Amino acid sequence: MARSGLWRIAALFPIAAWAFHPLPSHTLESAAAASPPAGEAAAAPPRGAPSGLDLVFFSVRQGDATLIRTPDGRNILIDGGVCRTVWNRFDAAERVIIPYLREEGISRLDLVVGTHPDFDHIGGLLTIVSDERIEIGCYLDPGKEHDTEVYQRLLRKVKDRNIPYRLGRAGMKLDFGPGVDAEILSPPKILGSANDCSIVLRLQFGKVSFLLTGDAEEEAEIRMKSRYGRRLASTVLKAGHHGSRNSSGELFLDMVSPKLVVVSAGARNKFGHPHKEALDRFAGVGATVYRTDEMGTIVMRTDGKRILVSKRRIPPPAAPPRRGGEDGGGVSERGGAGGLNPPAVS
Repeated sequence: MARSGLWRIAALFPIAAWAFHPLPSHTLESAAAASPPAGEAAAAPPRGAPSGLDLVFFSVRQGDATLIRTPDGRNILIDGGVCRTVWNRFDAAERVIIPYLREEGISRLDLVVGTHPDFDHIGGLLTIVSDERIEIGCYLDPGKEHDTEVYQRLLRKVKDRNIPYRLGRAGMKLDFGPGVDAEILSPPKILGSANDCSIVLRLQFGKVSFLLTGDAEEEAEIRMKSRYGRRLASTVLKAGHHGSRNSSGELFLDMVSPKLVVVSAGARNKFGHPHKEALDRFAGVGATVYRTDEMGTIVMRTDGKRILVSKRRIPPPAAPPRRGGEDGGGVSERGGAGGLNPPAVS
């Protein structure tokens, strides 16, 4: 799909601060030696101004979705899991992401990022951008061509809503507000596979850093290792490709040296994610692993010195998901896609 002239490029703008929940804590020091917490998150106190940087790793079954909440109140959504289609009844945005946004009083996303056009990453983003109640400041993706119906509908909806579009490339600095450095490390250009075209984002807040890798695999990791070397070092790694054996290679992990690793994967998924080989490599660098298939939604908050880890229970939506005939997330179960074939996802 030709992209020139479709959307204007726009900077991100700050918004008024929204509240979020202080979390039961596991300090970075204790987390390195402890198992992931098993108890439920504590009840939320009254809302107040953000006091740190939050990353919410949503449990969206076999898929990926992460919300970044900055100290000055900006909200950035990276990926959105799957949406409802003629062959899939679960919509990650309807069932998980939007209920969280409503519970937290979030009505604006300053930036929405589709790391790459695989269905388990961008399906739910169609639901998000189709929801007129959510204001969206900008949409960013790598520009990788993809001919699935869901991805094409997502791009059309971005255009129809006049959401500014940005093309993500290595070296771009993103404005996430005071104190938060955000840089795209990959891709430098369109690469062969959709996975290796994943937007890889590194955040730095004080002494704490996060490396969010989408589905980046060997080619992307080799390029990043060559370009950045020890600059890849990060406190937290969001494991590439749901903990696949083809991601988080030994040399790449040596450069990143994470203390904590987050794996987003569905319970008993058919791909066997996370693979034992990847888990062994995480253990080899001494990282503590937190998994959405075991814990559900995981929240990490940092003040720039420590990381506090908790799990978050998200109440189901009050109303049942929308059905066919509405211009909402995903493709109608009544055949709105005209015989859509499931995209290959692994």
